[in-house]
Formats: sequence, structure tokens, C-alpha cells
Amino acid sequence: KFIFFKPLKTAGSSVEQALLRQCSKNVLCTGTAPLPNSIGWTYKPINNSTEDGLDRFNTHTGPELLFSRLAKPEYFENYRLISMTRNPWDAVVSYFWYNAALHPVWRENIFLQLQKDQRFLYVKELFNEWLIVKTKFRSLWNEKLEEYKSYEYIGVLNEACIDDKVNNYIRFETLQKDFNFICFLLGVEPSALEKLKSGYKLLDNHYSDYYTQESKNMIERAFPKTIKKFGYTFDRRVK
Repeated sequence: KFIFFKPLKTAGSSVEQALLRQCSKNVLCTGTAPLPNSIGWTYKPINNSTEDGLDRFNTHTGPELLFSRLAKPEYFENYRLISMTRNPWDAVVSYFWYNAALHPVWRENIFLQLQKDQRFLYVKELFNEWLIVKTKFRSLWNEKLEEYKSYEYIGVLNEACIDDKVNNYIRFETLQKDFNFICFLLGVEPSALEKLKSGYKLLDNHYSDYYTQESKNMIERAFPKTIKKFGYTFDRRVK
């Protein structure tokens, strides 16, 4: 018996799909969004629709929101609560490339129109502009549209999964090892995790290369609970 909470860009879909294989047909699974530039779902939602065809829960629902909506939260007192975590500066870069995959023309322009030595300088500038672009997202709490900067949105969703109710976290940095341990706790056979929703990053620069001092500080302010709980730091790669 477990509940899995999935933050953004932490390999949560890979873990969710693997755990889903261990569940009965009565499981509630929010599924994963259709992949950029592809048709269909990696894995579909299960038992997550109301009679009106609306979603019961968003795929990135955190513990506080979940338990506030349960008619009998005490029913789940003996369930193991599991979530994920990842270095926030690294996660935001991954989120940037995932969003870039929604714009194939832009991606092609990087490589078709720019010289190799110019590509990363262009991407770094674009990344720092994208961080503060304001977009309207549907609120997880009340379904209303709310405006967030790009880095604020992933910060709000991922910070919501840092909760004292969560029993175990799987670190992106030690993904397979931590997943195997969760399988041991659940009494199920571990499996090799598939790489889902990956492969969008077109340059291999270290995450720290993307940031200015200002944008580095922005991420630090957006992920205070994650950084404090797991001791994440902004590590520059030695060149």
C-alpha cells in the first residue's frame, strides 16, 4: 500500500510507470501528459475521471492537496508515501529543454543557423529570458488560471512534494539505487527503470553553465524546502 507523489523533471514518470505495474486494476493513476511532438500517452490515467469526465487529481498533486480532498484521509494512515527529488538548478534546466521540445522550429534553428561555438551562448541567453516569462497555468487547488514565471511554476509544484508526511524520497542522482530500495520496502521485485520523457536536451553543458548570479539566486529562493531538506548546492563543474 503506497501513494506516489510526482514532482516535475525528477524522472517521476519512469518511477510511476514501474510502480504501476505492481498495482491492481483498482489503482488510481493520474497518468503522464502526452509527449511533445508525439501522439498518445506514455501511460494513460486510470480511475482518475469523475462522472463529468473531469480529472480527479492533477498529475503533480502534492500531499497537502491530496489529503484535503479525501473524504476519509484516515483510511490511508498505514500507506507508505513516496516522492522524488532532484537538484533544483538541474531540474529547471531539464524543464527548459522539455519546453523547448514543444517548439521544434526553434530547436532546429539552433543547429541549422548557428555555428557550433555560438550555440550555447544563444541557449544560455534564451534560458535566462525563459525563466522569467509569465504564463498562465491552471491552479491545482481551484482550477483557475494563475500567472507564474517559468521557474516559479516548477518551484511551486516541486516544493509541494516536500512534506513531513512523505516517508521516502527517491533522489534523481541515485535513481535506480533508491528505486530498488523502495521496491524492497514494498516487498516487490525491482526492475530496470525506463527512460521516459528524456532525450530533449541537445547540448551537454553542465547545468551550472546556464545560470547568471541573478538566475542562480532566483532558483534558490524558489526551492527553499528542497534545498534545506536535501542539502543541494549549486555545483560548478571544474573546467
